[in-house]
Amino acid sequence: MALVRSSATAFGLAAQPPNTLPFEARTFEALARLPHLHDEAERTLWLAQFLGRSPQACIVLLIAGAVLVLLSSNGLKAEFTWAVMLLIGVIAIIRNYIRGFASGTPQVPLEEAVTHLRGLLLYAGLVWGSGAFLMLPGQPTPILTFVFAVVPAAALALTLKDGMGVPAFAVPAAVATVIAALIAGWPQALWVSVAILAALPGIIAIPALQQKPLRLGAPALH
Repeated sequence: MALVRSSATAFGLAAQPPNTLPFEARTFEALARLPHLHDEAERTLWLAQFLGRSPQACIVLLIAGAVLVLLSSNGLKAEFTWAVMLLIGVIAIIRNYIRGFASGTPQVPLEEAVTHLRGLLLYAGLVWGSGAFLMLPGQPTPILTFVFAVVPAAALALTLKDGMGVPAFAVPAAVATVIAALIAGWPQALWVSVAILAALPGIIAIPALQQKPLRLGAPALH
């Protein structure tokens, strides 16, 4: 009998000691993990909703781009080049949406698809900012300059509701417009640049105002 017991111990087959924590302690330990699990679930849901809004963001970009092309008079070559660059970004966003969200079995993890989307928004912001050089007339009015830099970014902020994706588009678009205005000496360039930069923090803050705060406490027992 002793030989059997020693053999079982030698091969790691001895019975493990039972959980000595009392039931109440195990219950409180489980409850203590609930806020963390709740926050993780909300974060996953938020990322999925952000990725799921990709088609709406593409619609915003396409409508804004079409309006800008119609208003532009800088020649077919510049308009075509800019429109193709924007369209490449839109197609890439749709492709990322299909691979990470729309297909029955996602081809890439959720967080990877979200990271790609934010990178594509940065590309779209750079393309939109280049429109200040390629698409706007030689001496645009201050209102047109302000609308060009602010309105599409604000529309995307209201659509996407993501605190990292919105600045990825808004910052390069606004900064490029300010640089173009100051270098080319557009009408009221200094004042319109100040207005654009003043509006930028408000645009970036839109997702934070729309986001529901995470619950910090464990649910009460009834």
